Amino acid sequence: QIMRFNGHDAMAIGLSPVAGANIVLMGEAVRERLDALEARRPVGIEVGVVTYQPEIVDAAVRSFVTSLTAAAAIVLGVVWLLMGMRGGFIVGLGLILTILATLVAMRVAGIDLQRMSVGAMIVALGILVDNAIVITDYIQVRMKRGQSRIDAAAGAVRDLAWPLLGATVVAISAFLPIFLSPDDTGEYCATLFLVVGISLLISWVLAITVTPLLCHMLLKQPASSAGEPFSGPLFSLYRRALHLSLTHRFVVLILMVGLVGLSGYGFTFVSQNFFPSSERAAVMLDYWLPEGAPIADVSEDLREIESHLLGLDPVVNVSTFIGAGPPRFQLALNPEIPFQSYGQIIIELENAEQVPAMVAYGDRYLVENFPQAEPRMRVFPLATLETFKIEARFSGSDPAVLKDLAEQAMAILAREPGAKYVRNDWRQMTRTIRPAFDQARARRAGITREDMAFALSRVTDGTQVGVYREGDDLLPIVWRLPADELHDAGRLEEVQVYAPDADDGVPLAQVVSGIDMVWEQPLIWRRDRQRTITVQADPQGMEAYELQARVQAAIEAIPLPPGYGFEWGGEYEGSVDGQTNVNAKVPIGMIITLVVLVALFNGLRQPIIIFLTVPLCVVGVTAGLLLTGEPFGFMALLGLLSLQGMLIKNGIVLVDQIESGIRQGLAPFEAVIQGSVGRLISITVGAMTTALGLIPLLFDTFFKAMAVSIMGGLLFGTVLTLIFLPILYTLAFRIRPPRSAPAARSALRPLPAGDGRMA
Repeated sequence: QIMRFNGHDAMAIGLSPVAGANIVLMGEAVRERLDALEARRPVGIEVGVVTYQPEIVDAAVRSFVTSLTAAAAIVLGVVWLLMGMRGGFIVGLGLILTILATLVAMRVAGIDLQRMSVGAMIVALGILVDNAIVITDYIQVRMKRGQSRIDAAAGAVRDLAWPLLGATVVAISAFLPIFLSPDDTGEYCATLFLVVGISLLISWVLAITVTPLLCHMLLKQPASSAGEPFSGPLFSLYRRALHLSLTHRFVVLILMVGLVGLSGYGFTFVSQNFFPSSERAAVMLDYWLPEGAPIADVSEDLREIESHLLGLDPVVNVSTFIGAGPPRFQLALNPEIPFQSYGQIIIELENAEQVPAMVAYGDRYLVENFPQAEPRMRVFPLATLETFKIEARFSGSDPAVLKDLAEQAMAILAREPGAKYVRNDWRQMTRTIRPAFDQARARRAGITREDMAFALSRVTDGTQVGVYREGDDLLPIVWRLPADELHDAGRLEEVQVYAPDADDGVPLAQVVSGIDMVWEQPLIWRRDRQRTITVQADPQGMEAYELQARVQAAIEAIPLPPGYGFEWGGEYEGSVDGQTNVNAKVPIGMIITLVVLVALFNGLRQPIIIFLTVPLCVVGVTAGLLLTGEPFGFMALLGLLSLQGMLIKNGIVLVDQIESGIRQGLAPFEAVIQGSVGRLISITVGAMTTALGLIPLLFDTFFKAMAVSIMGGLLFGTVLTLIFLPILYTLAFRIRPPRSAPAARSALRPLPAGDGRMA
């Protein structure tokens, strides 16, 4: 194996942290040690950095901490704006305490600060304040209706502790399928569930302990008890809209169903991918010469390429590895195994924005100047390990049949303008010299097969005949011919073969019946113990799913002989497996949610009503992805799953409020109206804090699609839920609007002070 750094011969040293170590601190220690050794560095020896992961990790964590701070500021600003200075301070202080307690719990649980854990805290920020908002809003409403601060605070804990715990468990269970997924993506995203679960449970504990205490200490007792706290213009507007919707509930219901159906149709126009690519300011060039090419030819080609790259303005460093890939320096990057016909160049650029242009330029340059090679320019992956974006695998017993099937698939891909780097992983056949050992003639000369093999090895690669010890190192002593006599196939018959006890050798021609030149398959890959050939390609000018859709039917239509199989790999396989594994665990979360809902309401109609509001989020998800142009991938799927818990949590709060009014003697229709109006602030404030708190994630490539899905789905879903759920409730419990009911009311009869579980 050969390595060069910026055109100079080099040797790579790779270091990685032990389990549980801080990679940033390790990087600083390595830097300090290199500085200390600088005085001992020999003249002419330079030290360069191919990749310095601690710097990348440190920058990423700092960026996420900044995003977390910005998200917290946004959430606090929204709460202060909508709940007043004192209410906002109480909720904000609870949020800060929750974040600090979550960091302590993460330290105890051994959860590191990394992309997924910090991102999970940002995702959870808006949800964290929901419990505190409901408690604070409850206490403020009761105080406006004449209760003392101590009674209102005590009533909040008594009436809301268990409903809020159930709603919190429901929100956590929505993230459970991510944690239970058994594949690599589940492992990569597991801390999303852990951090969200820890933070939400802590927020519930603080909401029923610290928040009531702060409300008792900081909230002012109203000068007069007006009795009706829901008399502002926002409440009046919502009350009018709700009453109108309930009066024409079947028309509204049909419109809602049509809107969901239209969103489902619009979802077919959303682009798709599995995981986004990394924002690393670097590009990889994989370079293959035809199989069997000597490593010296690969080295010479790559020397010309690296010299050209170093003359380009955006290029900072060029690291070349010949014969094998570099040591593994990134989780989602598998180095290539040793091949003498293979080399790789890592091209470091000034910034990530230059990556697409460098890939396009590299493709043109390599096609024009190295037509004999199979080059591939690619960006660094972020979370997946697929080799190529498009992979089609054929399995069977006969290599010739497999090669024929692969050629048919490659022809289909080659005709597609959106495909590039079309090849298969068995590569080219190579010519092999095969002496036919003649046992009878060899026996007369006293020669064995081992003697012939030793002689052939001596005149090709050389044969180790001893070991030389130098200190603690053992150096091989190799016996080989002079360089000008090596690999001369025309003189093989003259090679002298020696018997173990003979002083003189015999020519190879005397112990073989002939020397044949044959073609053979040098690489045969197996998968599940079956010979498997993989056709590979990457998309150009389109997403992988689009190229997959264009060629899928044609490749699947290739007739397979009996005993042969076919399957898709690449991004398609990773996406299907990841989504299938997560979706397979969704019923577990739904069962937990159903049990919680049945326990809270002691019935089935209420859980069914709440579950029926979940599809409303599709409207916002589709609209958000189409407007932003973001693809629907694995992270967007996780956002969609988390929306389920958020909307169900809103449904729990709303239904419990309605039934609380009914238990206190309100007419059922009036209880629906008043319960919905009473929960307007806490539900809308909770949705707005969650959605707006995700704004910093819109600037992160990895979390952007997830943030768009949650923001769009939650905002649309919450608005529609405030109309749709009361309609479903009136239909399920056969509640009819009063015939003489006014179109709108400026005020509704308040609940008796101190009564009701959720007001």
